[in-house]
Amino acid sequence: MFQRIFTNLRSWIIKIFLGLIALSFAVWGVGDIFRGNSDPVVAAIGKIKIKASEVIREYNIELRQLREMSGGEIDAEQARALGIVENTLQQIINRASLDHQVDAFAMSIPDTLVAREIRSSPNFRNQEGDFDRRIFDYAIAQNSMDEQTFVATLRGDIVRAHLINSLITGIEAPDVMTDAVSQFRNEKRLADFILIDGNAFTKTATPNPQDLSDFHRENEKLFTKPEYRTVTYTAIRPIDLLNEIDIGEDLVQSEYEYRINEFIIPDQIDVEMLVFPTQTDALHTLDRINQGEDFVAVGIGETGLEETDIKLGLVSRANLLPVLADAAFEMVSGDISEPIETDFGWHLLKINNVVPGRTQDFDEARDAVHQDLTVERAIDLVFELSNHFEDELAGGASLEQASRTLGLAVQRVEMLDANGFTPSGEPHNDLPPIANFLETVFETDVGADPPLIEAPGNTVFKLRVDQIIAPTLQSLDDVREELISAWELNWRDNAAAELAEEFANRASEAGFSNAAEEYALEVLTGSAFMRDGTGLDFQINMETVGAIFELEVGRNTNVIKVGSGVYVIGVLRSIMVSDPGTTNSLLSLSAELQQSLQNDILISFQSALRARYDLKINDRLLANLF
Repeated sequence: MFQRIFTNLRSWIIKIFLGLIALSFAVWGVGDIFRGNSDPVVAAIGKIKIKASEVIREYNIELRQLREMSGGEIDAEQARALGIVENTLQQIINRASLDHQVDAFAMSIPDTLVAREIRSSPNFRNQEGDFDRRIFDYAIAQNSMDEQTFVATLRGDIVRAHLINSLITGIEAPDVMTDAVSQFRNEKRLADFILIDGNAFTKTATPNPQDLSDFHRENEKLFTKPEYRTVTYTAIRPIDLLNEIDIGEDLVQSEYEYRINEFIIPDQIDVEMLVFPTQTDALHTLDRINQGEDFVAVGIGETGLEETDIKLGLVSRANLLPVLADAAFEMVSGDISEPIETDFGWHLLKINNVVPGRTQDFDEARDAVHQDLTVERAIDLVFELSNHFEDELAGGASLEQASRTLGLAVQRVEMLDANGFTPSGEPHNDLPPIANFLETVFETDVGADPPLIEAPGNTVFKLRVDQIIAPTLQSLDDVREELISAWELNWRDNAAAELAEEFANRASEAGFSNAAEEYALEVLTGSAFMRDGTGLDFQINMETVGAIFELEVGRNTNVIKVGSGVYVIGVLRSIMVSDPGTTNSLLSLSAELQQSLQNDILISFQSALRARYDLKINDRLLANLF
């Protein structure tokens, strides 16, 4: 709930298991269901009942965070399609199921631990690095919480984290698994291909009148003009109001002082890093470096890493593992560390430069603060104007009259299709930059009076559909040239497909090379390639690559379409067993598999908790809420 202001518990474990999501989207009109003090139960697990108000409250918190990060570029329909509402509910269910198990185990944590977690959070520190009560109060207030609620929420997250960690501590990917997966991923295939492109055929059949008539009838959609609409609209956008806003210097200064923590640039170091599987390897490399060899050059030779992997550049404490950060930020320019052990191996660090942290002064931050205040005021003004606009409409004013009264521009878009094109097939120049404008236009009937619509980017607009021209099938004579071209293209595609099938059958009987010689087709031979297509010398789709990896040596694929009129058949020549990966690549893969195994255990645990505590969800109510 408060992941923006508290970072200490942001491990990947919590993110995966509790389903903490960084994206949320526009709020839909859901407040009305609570009239009459009604707060229905959306879900229940054990004795815990999850009310509609809780789901909406957490959803709205996510919404505010997304708007700050993205400017609200995703609309309500996209949010529903992505399952964000359901994801928010699942997050609450996950916490509730864990809380049941915490109670069953009689788990608890002392107040001193909660206090230590709060005081250690960098989000509550002042410029001197000390815990600041005023910053703490402001931060939790911004998240609509009081101290008691915040502490209780934090306590719950800490104890849930302890429960989760007890499940996954010590779970690692065995070497045999890492080696097997590495070999599977890095295994290569050598193959030959025949490409049959109907578009390159020099001879094409000539359609007769009956051929054209039949093709026209069977492919009406190709020759039907789309529906066109003419619409009048008024849009209220923050960007159009920026020039009308004057922010005083005193307000900018006050806001800068209030948000001073945002302008703190932390200490940074320019660091290079090497990672080894054993302390012995790290010490051996350190000896070579101490004897005068270059850190990066030795690292490349010993680990197989690229120079860009070794040179991390300027980083702050937050970019390094805590044990590495503690060591690195005690070093000075030119220092090389002794080997440092972490869960990922033994590390050597070289410090190239130390850049002390500082706070941007008012002159440096002024423009950013002024812009933020201007945008905030513009957003407020949008909704003030939209309220006045609604009042004008409610009083009987037309769209044009209400716009004129408030000094808003009225725009008209003539003959617009559902994709934003004109009848000539060109993009419509008068189309406004509003994400859900087209969808709204084509969901509105002529003469309908839709309400003001909130769009992404804090935009509000009102429209009226003035005319609808229904889709029209064009006559054969009107589209004759287009019809002939489409018929010929279809003929070439069919001819290429037929030739490809003949070749594939012959290749299975006589051999790939023999069939290619019989049909006088060029064989494409490339370099060995991996399962993701890496290594291919020419463009082939992933379906073909996957088909090659399913073959026995000497066998050919079925015919695969790779484009309009283009077909490919491949034959597997040899299988190339992969070389062992570099130390660092194996370490990275081992960490990936470890995370995957831990995640699988946590998912299974969550599934068991849901079954044990009898989870029930009111899907119909959830759908009605949003």
